[in-house]
Amino acid sequence: MKHDFVIDQNELKKKFRQIQTSVHPDKYGLHDERVQKMADDHSSFANHAYKTLSDTRQRALYMLEISNVGESSPDPELAMQMMELNEEIEENDDVEELKTKLKEIEEHINDIVHTMSSHFEERKAEKAKKDLDRLRFYDRTKKLILKKLQ
Repeated sequence: MKHDFVIDQNELKKKFRQIQTSVHPDKYGLHDERVQKMADDHSSFANHAYKTLSDTRQRALYMLEISNVGESSPDPELAMQMMELNEEIEENDDVEELKTKLKEIEEHINDIVHTMSSHFEERKAEKAKKDLDRLRFYDRTKKLILKKLQ
C-alpha cells in the first residue's frame, strides 16, 4: 500500500484479506505453541492496521504520528466558535432547522477531509493536524445534532 492519505477502501480490504489468509491463527492450529502465538500476534496486528487505515480520523492520527508531528494546543478561536455553535444547537428545538444545520456540518466535514487530504499530499503535516482538530470539533457537533434529532 502507498503512504497516501486517500486510499482505495476496496484495495485495502483486498490486501487485508490476503494478509489474514496467510497469518490467521486457524491456519497454524497443528503447529507448536510458539508458531501459534506468532500467528495470533500477526493476525491481531493486521486487524489493528486495517481498522486504523479504514477510518479517516484514525488514519490521519497515524499519519501524523509517523510524521513526528507533536501535540499542538487547540485553536482558542475555533474552540469559541464551536462552543457558540453547540450552544445554538442546544437551544434549538426546530427539527427542520436542525436538519439544515446537520447538512451544513456534514458539508464542513467533507471540506475538511478534502483539505486535510491535500495537506497530507503536500507533506504539510502541521496543517493536517489543524485540520484534524477542526474535524474533531465538527464531528462532536454532528453527534450533538443527531442526538437532538432522535
